[in-house]
Amino acid sequence: MQLFKSSDAILRSLQRLAQLSYLLFALPLTTWAEQQPIVVLLSSAEQVGRAANDQLLMGARRYLPADQTLKVVRLDDFAHFQAAWRATVQLNPKIVIGPLHKGDVQQLIQASPKIPVIALNQSALVHPQVWQFAATAEQPVYQLAMHLAEKSMTELLMLEVSSSHANRLSHSFLSVQDARIKERLMYQDSEQLLAALYAITGYHKSRRRITQLEKLLQEPIVSMPWLRQDVEALVLFAPLADALEVSHHVDYAWGQSFSLYWVDTGANAMSDYVRSTPNWGRMKSFMPFYQIEAMQQQRAKQDSFFTALGEDAMRLALMRLSHPHALPKTSFKGATGYLTLDDEQRIQARLPLVWLGDGQVEIVDDMSVAE
Repeated sequence: MQLFKSSDAILRSLQRLAQLSYLLFALPLTTWAEQQPIVVLLSSAEQVGRAANDQLLMGARRYLPADQTLKVVRLDDFAHFQAAWRATVQLNPKIVIGPLHKGDVQQLIQASPKIPVIALNQSALVHPQVWQFAATAEQPVYQLAMHLAEKSMTELLMLEVSSSHANRLSHSFLSVQDARIKERLMYQDSEQLLAALYAITGYHKSRRRITQLEKLLQEPIVSMPWLRQDVEALVLFAPLADALEVSHHVDYAWGQSFSLYWVDTGANAMSDYVRSTPNWGRMKSFMPFYQIEAMQQQRAKQDSFFTALGEDAMRLALMRLSHPHALPKTSFKGATGYLTLDDEQRIQARLPLVWLGDGQVEIVDDMSVAE
């Protein structure tokens, strides 16, 4: 009889344990699903730079809603990518942002992820769960080449600063444009800028002729130096400070009869974005919105490309979570440009064309976008 009571007690204890297990494990499952984090997977700092990772995180956190949780997995903390990805999956994320390094993106796709991912670079491979940012440094020059072709501008001058980045951009431009480059000149630094500008525009030759005539006539001549009229535009590869200087001189010499296009080669000081000179010359450039807004607001540009990339990645992640079964059909305005998703699920960015002149910064090819 005592044994029976003991068995009965054991049965009741098992029932209570089952109820307790339900309370401890079954009920919190819905809460656990609600608390799934968004995970940012950062590539090795040695591969992409510590500053790039820090800026990506800053941009992602800036757009993170208050009711969402963000966790970070750093490849620096693991021996190889597979270990980092296993740690990411163990966090049970609702979506992953990253990685940035192209090689990491390729390994990610080879792992056949079952979690939606917003990759910050692209690989030759594709996967239905992975949206890949297809942004490249050459995007402004590709758009510029298309723009010049649409405008039927075929006679160009090229002036570029001597730097590895400028050289890369100019070579990319030459590889895709159909115009005739009448003359191409390179200058070493800002001190050589005006001499190079005068040389490529023919200013010095004309100035010498005027000086010779003044000596021959022994009296001053009221005349503006002649500038070459066999070209339609000057394409300038330079940092912002040099571009502002060139735009002022070109506008003074040619007025509106000549077009100046600027391709930003970087290495800009934050103060360069403050509009300290109201009489800028006129020039056009393809640039991202985070840069446009800094110039329009007359403030130092504090955001980098990676900050803007992190912000746009978070925007896309939230969009994907809210519409998991419907891909966006229209473009929307992001910090890095007008963003669209193509058939391979690559995120393409189109930069707006911006007109800079007389201290104004205006978008001249705005398009209807779905916010």
